[in-house]
Amino acid sequence: MNQSQCVFKYSRQPIPIFLNIVGLLLILWSAKLSAEQPKPAIVAESGSSYKLENTPAARRLRTRVKRILRRGRLAGVRVGIVIADAKTGIELVRIRPNSYFNPASTLKLFTAAAALHYLDKNRRFTTELLADSGTLTLRGTGDPVFFTKHLRAMLRTAMPAIRNEQIQRVTVDTTAFAGSVLAPGFGKKNTDASYRAATGAVALNYGSVQITLRPNKVGERPRVNFEPPGRYVVFHNRATTVPGKGSTLTLRLTKQDMRSAANLSGRLGQRQQSVAFRRRVEHPPLAAGFTLRELLERNGIRIRQNATLAKASQNARSIVQHTSKPLHKILADMNKHSNNFIAEMVLRAISMTKDKPATWERSTTRVQRFLRETIGINGFEYHNGSGLYDGGRFSPRQVVKLLVHMNSSADREAFRNSLAVAGRPGTLEYRLPKYALKVIGKTGTLNQASALSGYARSRSGRLLAFSILMNKTKKATARMRKIQDQIAAALVDINL
Repeated sequence: MNQSQCVFKYSRQPIPIFLNIVGLLLILWSAKLSAEQPKPAIVAESGSSYKLENTPAARRLRTRVKRILRRGRLAGVRVGIVIADAKTGIELVRIRPNSYFNPASTLKLFTAAAALHYLDKNRRFTTELLADSGTLTLRGTGDPVFFTKHLRAMLRTAMPAIRNEQIQRVTVDTTAFAGSVLAPGFGKKNTDASYRAATGAVALNYGSVQITLRPNKVGERPRVNFEPPGRYVVFHNRATTVPGKGSTLTLRLTKQDMRSAANLSGRLGQRQQSVAFRRRVEHPPLAAGFTLRELLERNGIRIRQNATLAKASQNARSIVQHTSKPLHKILADMNKHSNNFIAEMVLRAISMTKDKPATWERSTTRVQRFLRETIGINGFEYHNGSGLYDGGRFSPRQVVKLLVHMNSSADREAFRNSLAVAGRPGTLEYRLPKYALKVIGKTGTLNQASALSGYARSRSGRLLAFSILMNKTKKATARMRKIQDQIAAALVDINL
């Protein structure tokens, strides 16, 4: 009996040759199927998805997050959460990861990332005074942090040259920006609140005015002071100074052509120190022109007519210039304090070039392109830079994907330094006091939305990226924040 007969021999009789062939084919087919089967998810690499997601610590984290949500009395509230390793993007917790939410001010994360992508992190904005034929022109490039003190300093430097020019008119050149001063979506509510500030190529004090009232003699109108100074606000004072202390003053600003009209009513106690209101102005560039005129007149230069908007003449020469702090520090002001005005000004700057003015449409289009092509997300909505009102729609997974991308970006330091820090000045100053410096992030609050997204450093040193988005919150802001803080604390406590 030869060797082949021994291989396929099941009895003392040799198996027919055709059965031998069939058996061999079955063996080969079985081997092929085995080779084509997918390999097990468990691999030896320490950073594998399976190993990280299925550690006891990760399972305890998921259990703890679910327990926090169960105890949070969240009936009717929509909640989406994604928690991932900030280096690899491996997700540890997923709750409605692909559902879309109104992210409120956490949308500023996308604005900041896009700004760092398109603009140099050390980009600075310039504002200058130009003179020609008796006209002094204030021209800007959209400095989001231009204040009255900066304009005063410019005038101190340029006053000798201004006196030689025999200035008679004041104009403001706004050609760096085109289109409405209001960001997309800001027209949905008509409020004079400063958080709904308008924008402009030149804008003072975040596009707002502070009106301070002080008591006068009993029976007389309270005294009023404007900061920035000037007669831009048409002021109607119907308030009265009364004996005693306290205030029932109410102030409402409305639009009057391109100016703001203020209506003050109520009573102010004579022993009351002062009452201050901060309100948005209708047209920040024109308001800045009125302030410039006021400061010139305080320096003895009489201007016989109100400031107007006009492009600087080709013959106008620059006599003084102010340069802003770098963009990365401006972004820190924006995110740490959730400043809507800065966010919209930064958004406009994204599309501004030497040849073309900034427009809302081009700016939002560029941000959307960055998010699709660089971050790799789709299906989102991005309408304005701040997230105010209905500023956009994003899923928690998309927010975390941005955070993971920025953690390995060349702009990582600038981006992370822009975020609020637990226990430090900003929107997280009084939150997570036991976890100071271990949680950084961006908060978000609207009447029906609350959010916290950012990074947390675990007990073992692992950096985690997280996004907690809540909608239909019924104005229960304090309770939503407590839940968010409990989840963030769980990330710090985990030994992963």
